[in-house]
Amino acid sequence: PIVISDNVSGIEKGYDYLFGMGHRRIAYISGPLNTLSARERLNGYKKALRGNNQPFKAIYVTYCDDYDYHFGVKSCHELLDQCGAAMPTAILAASDMVALGIIEAVQSRGLKVPEDISVIGFDNIEIAKYCTPPLTTIKQSRRKIGVETANTLLSLIRGEEIANRIVIPVELIERQTCCPPRAVEED
Repeated sequence: PIVISDNVSGIEKGYDYLFGMGHRRIAYISGPLNTLSARERLNGYKKALRGNNQPFKAIYVTYCDDYDYHFGVKSCHELLDQCGAAMPTAILAASDMVALGIIEAVQSRGLKVPEDISVIGFDNIEIAKYCTPPLTTIKQSRRKIGVETANTLLSLIRGEEIANRIVIPVELIERQTCCPPRAVEED
């Protein structure tokens, strides 16, 4: 059995939040695809595109080798280079640490978060609320995951029937890294 956050819904919530603000060039920086969470979050991005009648454009996606700050910086530079003049106005990140790297990369190019590029992370790590600007993120409930994992283990020990997959809901935490795009976007 597996106890996991609702990765698909989380990325959809972030995408829909940005789309609702008027963003149409919403990029995604994925985690390593050898992890289940990265694959599910990428699927959430693709599902959100379909749900909002937006085409998948490969130039708006890059992949990190790990969920860390340095890969966030590197992947964001790759993303912005490959987008050229069609620069995204918002970037969804597969983790908060990647999002912090994205903010660094955006700012190193003389751009501002959120005025030029809005950013959303995933995890709601403690530092997310203290960074400048405080990071909008998708909150996973580590407590609920822990409780469900312990209950599942106890059920297994008792020989009870259990679900193969337990999905824990996530929520969007609005902070200060997102705002409407400066102008109406044209594709």
